[in-house]
Amino acid sequence: MGTDLMKMPKLTLHRKIVFWSTLVVATILIVYSIESILLIRNKLGEDIDYRLESEAHEIVQTFGLQNGQVKIIHEFEWEEPHHISEEDAIYIVYVDENRKEIIRSKNYEGKASPVSSLSFDSLKTTFKTNLINNIKIRFAAKPFRLEEKHRGWLITGMTFDGLKHVQSVILGVYAYIFPIAMLIAFLGSSVVARKALEPVLDISETVRNIHARNLNQELTVLDSKDEIAHLAETINNLLKRLRISFQTIRQFTANASHELKIPLSIVQAELEQLQKVDQDTLKNDSLERTKLELNRMAKLIDDLSTLAKADTNQIMIHKQSVWLNDIIHDEIERYRRNANEKHIALIAEQLPSVSVHADPHWMQVLASNLLDNAIKFSPNDSTIVVQIIEKDERFFELSVTDEGPGIHETEIEDITRRFYRSEPANNISGSGLGLSIVEWVAESHGGQIDFRNNVGGGLTVTLTIPK
Repeated sequence: MGTDLMKMPKLTLHRKIVFWSTLVVATILIVYSIESILLIRNKLGEDIDYRLESEAHEIVQTFGLQNGQVKIIHEFEWEEPHHISEEDAIYIVYVDENRKEIIRSKNYEGKASPVSSLSFDSLKTTFKTNLINNIKIRFAAKPFRLEEKHRGWLITGMTFDGLKHVQSVILGVYAYIFPIAMLIAFLGSSVVARKALEPVLDISETVRNIHARNLNQELTVLDSKDEIAHLAETINNLLKRLRISFQTIRQFTANASHELKIPLSIVQAELEQLQKVDQDTLKNDSLERTKLELNRMAKLIDDLSTLAKADTNQIMIHKQSVWLNDIIHDEIERYRRNANEKHIALIAEQLPSVSVHADPHWMQVLASNLLDNAIKFSPNDSTIVVQIIEKDERFFELSVTDEGPGIHETEIEDITRRFYRSEPANNISGSGLGLSIVEWVAESHGGQIDFRNNVGGGLTVTLTIPK
């Protein structure tokens, strides 16, 4: 069997608490049961010894002297049921000072004599357990005196049947109580764990919904001053530090974008003017490459500025009723020249008249970035298909399908991360910000973006847009 199959599944914190709580309760119950049985057994053993000595004391009172001989002068005690029958039996054997057996109770007749195996003391009672006829019997040898003279020992004995019965009853009770107690412990620990972890789950859910654009959100700090409150306070302090760091980065990005945009515009204008005035001084191909790189830099700065403003909520979304199909048609025509340079067919396969409640400028930015990406990643002599489909009563789907290299499944979650460049994009120009802007536009309109590799190759980008 492989090691993977032998690995135990990982338990959640809730299940760990329930498991260990139940295990602790089970251990306590087992230890308590064993300890209580031992204590009860010892107590019952002490009670047996006490009863044997008490019974011997009563039997001693039945003896007297007749002609200098020890005789039974009160027969009634010897005739009691527990001295005659085996039910709750107490055996009696009288031995003289020479340890010679003189008298037996009726219920001990026919049994082996215990005298040879007992220890005798003329001053105190001694106890010993012997195996008589394969039955364990507890004996007490009590010395007794008549007329100030030692007259022998009175031996009383009992089996352990009563002790065994009590033990079996206790074990039966424990066998009945133990499963119930374990069930109660399991259910109780489950409820307690759920209640104890509710604040942690609330914290987890709140933190899950906190991202770079809503770092102002904070956790509710409980008044309990316990570990959960300390955790919430620690996370709030962490969020505060992150908020300050993000604000610093955003402010730097915004300032850098603003400061770079002006000199870049001046350089672009100067180059265009230089190209008109003195075309012989600079080669046209060098000038065109310079202008191309300047345009890319300008696009990068515009994208950085857009995202920086979006992060700081400086961009206002002005929604109105717009025809999404008209925006898509306009952008397709705007990018038709770029597509023709690579012999790419831009096909509006299904663009019904669709009216959505959105900001027309940002819908145009969204469509522009999608088409720009699709054209850049599509090979020559390929096809790009744009469709608008009504998903349900609330949403439309705008999809752009290309025949490019697609994207590795492991990179899908990272594709909208800023400046992220997937492996197929390493040799393609771009800043890695376009899809970040597309995602922001979609989310700010209540939609979402989805990426799916096509079966025959290429990538389909789908935007879900509310009506």
